[in-house]
Amino acid sequence: MKESFVVYLSSKFHKELEFEHIVDFDTQEFPDCIAIKDGKRVSIEFETGSNSLGSHLVPENKNNYGHPDYEIKETETDIVVTDGRGCRKYPKSDYKAEIAPGGYIITKKVLDLDYCVCWKITHQPREEYIKVKFIELSSHPLIIDFMEKRKQFLERLGILGYSKP
Repeated sequence: MKESFVVYLSSKFHKELEFEHIVDFDTQEFPDCIAIKDGKRVSIEFETGSNSLGSHLVPENKNNYGHPDYEIKETETDIVVTDGRGCRKYPKSDYKAEIAPGGYIITKKVLDLDYCVCWKITHQPREEYIKVKFIELSSHPLIIDFMEKRKQFLERLGILGYSKP
């Protein structure tokens, strides 16, 4: 299953998933989508497996500060990372620093996201996801029915080597 197919299914069945309207899609940024649910704007991230959501806990995709050029200091309010190019501050209210192989990893304490729509829930709940509601497409009856009809259609067309997306 590819993430693009999760986006397709979510778009096609957004009302059945109880999202009234899709406001914006931008799968190159986080979050992937803004929608309306129960009259309120909500943020949605699409993933093949829910375990992929962890990559969004890391600011700027620069999580491992193990190189000698990096210096990590903690003040009363911030985690400060300095290198030859300058410094970045991460507020302790939102981020935490932990020792990891090769250095430190800095992650968000809580993922700022309302929903994760995924094909399969593949993780144990993490404290960082406390606010996130998960929707598993592979267990939704309407999606299961759609996928079965899709498979039958492709088989009738004689498309060889059909596999689930």
